[in-house]
Amino acid sequence: MAFAKEFLPAVLDLIEEIRRDNPQEAQKAMEGMFGHLQNLRRLQANDPEMFESALKETRLEAQAEGIARQIRMLCRQGKETNLLRNQLSQILEQQFAIREARREMEIRKLEKRIEELRAILEARRKENKDDIIARH
Repeated sequence: MAFAKEFLPAVLDLIEEIRRDNPQEAQKAMEGMFGHLQNLRRLQANDPEMFESALKETRLEAQAEGIARQIRMLCRQGKETNLLRNQLSQILEQQFAIREARREMEIRKLEKRIEELRAILEARRKENKDDIIARH
C-alpha cells in the first residue's frame, strides 16, 4: 500500500470513492490493483523508463475512470456532461499516445535483444564449425 500511496494516490482516492458507492466493486478494484502494483514495482526495479511510462498511463486511467463515473452520475441526474466528455476524450488520447510509445519502446528493446542473440548464435556456429573442421 505504501507504493500506491507514493506513486498512485489518485487511484487510492478513486477506490475510496467507489467504496462509498459500491463496496463489492471497490474490492474488485483493489484486487485488480494488487497485480498491477506488482508489475509496476518490477518495472521500477528493472526498467525505469518503462516504469515511468506505465505509471503515467495508470494515472491517466484513474483520471479517466473518475471522469467516467462523474459522467454516469450526471447522466442519471439529467445534467449536462459535454465538458466532462471533452476532458475524458483528451485523457484517452493521451493514454493512447503513451501506450503506443511504450509499445514502440518494447519493440526497440526486443529488436536489440534479437541482435544480441543472433551475434551469440553466429559466434557459436563459427566456434562449432572450427571445432568440426579441426577434428577432421
